[in-house]
This record gives sequence, structure tokens and C-alpha cells, in this order.
Amino acid sequence: MNIELQHHFKGHAWAVYTFTKGIEEDSFYSGSADKFVGSWNIKTLEFNGPLVKGSGSIYTIVLDRDRKLLYVGQRDGVILIVDLTKEKPPRAIQAHDGDVFAMARDDQGCIYSGAGDGVLKIWTSEMELIKAHPLSTKNIRSIHISPYGQEFYVGISDHTTRVFDIESVVQKQVLVGQQNSVFTIETLDENRIITSGRDATIFLWEKQNNEWFNTTTIPAHNYTINHLSISPNQQLFASAGRDKTIKVWDAKTLDLLKVLTREKYKDAHTHSVNRLLWYDDQTLISGGDDRKVLVWKLS
Repeated sequence: MNIELQHHFKGHAWAVYTFTKGIEEDSFYSGSADKFVGSWNIKTLEFNGPLVKGSGSIYTIVLDRDRKLLYVGQRDGVILIVDLTKEKPPRAIQAHDGDVFAMARDDQGCIYSGAGDGVLKIWTSEMELIKAHPLSTKNIRSIHISPYGQEFYVGISDHTTRVFDIESVVQKQVLVGQQNSVFTIETLDENRIITSGRDATIFLWEKQNNEWFNTTTIPAHNYTINHLSISPNQQLFASAGRDKTIKVWDAKTLDLLKVLTREKYKDAHTHSVNRLLWYDDQTLISGGDDRKVLVWKLS
């Protein structure tokens, strides 16, 4: 496998924290500490410009493609609802009492949010509150909905990952083992998930008799792992670390395949890598504290 650094997008003035694909053809969006959501074209490699400016650092963005809505989670506890058709102005909801670190969207269009107040909230697509579920006195740092439709997972700064039934929102299990905050959760297949965070270790959890067990741990980075992301074909996953590196792994064997660093690529990240987005099976996008948005091509 060969990986080339194809392009360095420039446009953000501060750290880049989050990505999602856009509604326009060949587009993706990014959120930053500069309070802007940026729009980019992966084909022409152009910066389309800012979509919206928020009221605080932007940690998480979620797209509802069907309704053409973008949800923007911010440092000040506000979730901004952006109508991408521009028929309505952006609408701000004071959703939490702490930083909105994590959001996700289910197949019904409901929005899940978690924040520094330790409360999990579930909203309608119009941001009407359905349920508020206090989970911890610590920060909720990650929310991941299984693509297989039965469960969702919440990573918390109390070192646990909570497993919920998606229909009843009943907590089914608490995954214990990590030594610090759980920043990121990803599904490898129907019976395997991975989690990681401040302890810089990837935990593999396997489902047996409808219960999750930790079967493998991998000391993967030198410092915090900010994000784990699997490729669309589920053959690879990538990890982003505060050690300025991106690592690419075999999703079946968990073998390390490539390490993307400044020593090997002169324009690679110089600071913490915060977020990843697989645009397709051959295109990986990364963003970090150095304000860079980088496009990596696999062949």
C-alpha cells in the first residue's frame, strides 16, 4: 500500500476539530476553533468558503442530508442548526451547560448530543428535546451509533464506554478498562468495536452472547488518540494522535500498515491531529491543531 499527501487546504485560522461530508457534490465541511464551518471541494481542491460562523469553538458537526440541515456543536453549549438551502437563517439552541464535544444522528433523523455537563440528550431533527439522560459528573467526549442499528455507545471522561439499546435508550453494559477519557469509538464489524482516548491505547471489544469483552489492547500512539475512523469498505481504519501522527491499520488483523509523520512527509501535521474523514476508500482527510486540512491518497 502506498500513501501520498495530495493536498494541503488552507482556510482556518485556528485548530480543526471535526469533519463531515457535504450535501454538494464532491464537498466536505470542517469545524474549527476559529468558530467557522468551512466548505471544501475534494475534486477541484478548492476552498468554497465559510458556511457559517458560530458563537464558540466548533467541536462537532453532523449532517442531515435528507433535510439539508447541519448541526454544529460548540464550546459554549450551543448547537447551531444551519439550513443549507439558506431558506431559513441559522438557529441557536442552548443545548447543554458545558462544551458540546460529541453529536451523532440515527436513521430516524434524531440527534444525540453529549457535553461537559455529563448529560446525554436526544433531540428531534428540529431540535425538540426527547430525552435527557444524566450519565456522569465527567465530560461526555464521544457518541457513536452502530451502523448495524441495535446499539449506540457513549465515551466518557470517567474512563468508561456505555452501551445503550437504541430503541429503549436503556444502558446495557459499561465497558471498563481504559485508564483515562474515552475520546473515540468506532465499529469494525457487527461483533467488534474499538475505543481509545487519553491513554493512547486502542481497545478491541468483541461481542459474545450479546455482551462485549475486551480481547486485545494495542499501545498505539505516544499521546492521546483523538479519533479512530474506518474506511467505507471496512478494510482499513486510521487513528489520529496528539503525537502529530496518523496511523493506518488493517481492520481485520489490527496490523499496523503505515505511519504518516512529518519525517516522511514534509508537509504533514506539525501539531496534534484531531480528526479524520474517509471521503472514499482511497481518500483520507485529516485536520489538526496546526490549522491544516490535509488530503491523503491511498493506492
